[in-house]
Amino acid sequence: MNFHCVLADWIFHPSGRLIFPNAMEAFPMNEAEVTASERPTSKRPPKKSSPAKSSKSQPNPDLKAQVPFPGIESVMHGNGAVAHVMEHVCDGVIGYPITPSTEISEIYEAYRASGGINVWDRRPFFFEPEGEHSAQSGAMGAALTGGKYISNASSSQGILYGLESHFVTAGKKIGGFVLQIAARVVSRNSLNVIAGHDDVYALLPSGYTIFFGSNPQEAADLAAITYRSSSLSLIPAANAMDGFSTSHMQSEVLLPEPELKTTRWGTIEVDTQSKRTSIQNVYSGGDAASGGS
Repeated sequence: MNFHCVLADWIFHPSGRLIFPNAMEAFPMNEAEVTASERPTSKRPPKKSSPAKSSKSQPNPDLKAQVPFPGIESVMHGNGAVAHVMEHVCDGVIGYPITPSTEISEIYEAYRASGGINVWDRRPFFFEPEGEHSAQSGAMGAALTGGKYISNASSSQGILYGLESHFVTAGKKIGGFVLQIAARVVSRNSLNVIAGHDDVYALLPSGYTIFFGSNPQEAADLAAITYRSSSLSLIPAANAMDGFSTSHMQSEVLLPEPELKTTRWGTIEVDTQSKRTSIQNVYSGGDAASGGS
């Protein structure tokens, strides 16, 4: 007759089951019945009673007092969000229409033509040349001759067409220049309007600092960040977003207030004659001084 083997604190049943010894004596395997209620349990400390979970915290009525610039609530697509920032920051925009970034310059020009001024109390300008290469060359020239926070908006083949000038723009350390990009695939065998990042990748070796927003909110936030980072680093920046899926997608956004740009902007002072900046041994190809600090 087969019996269980007693090993230390437990019993190995021939069937492969583990059985505790004080639950049974050495009975034949067909006479032993051990239930869960008969098995001893180790003495554990009593479980501490956890306090009842509090209900969700109520909205803080003083939130606006704690956050100086909570944002302007709006529903807008990426192109409009970027143009909103440009309206309040840029001294001027030189651009040429190309899908899907055309709307950025259009919205900016509509604001300017209606009498809008930027936060520096200056009347901005807009100029449309004969092509994307001229647009970038003109924007670079405007920045070099004293323009503050100059921009161009382009996509796809337009960026490749003006690539020569993009390299020169980065090489001249034009602080405060931002290229607004609604990314699109570069057309090959036929024209297309498919979203893609070919144009952004083509810009990588130029020396630009490239930011990429994944929705209209990020596009607006990064638009403001790129102007400041470019002016402080004296390196041109590109603010990119996906064409169509972000540039034309309506979304709830909190737009940066104009007051934010004047109270937290920060600038580098530049002597327009010697190009000497307020940073020791750093020179600028453009004028990066603008606005309040």
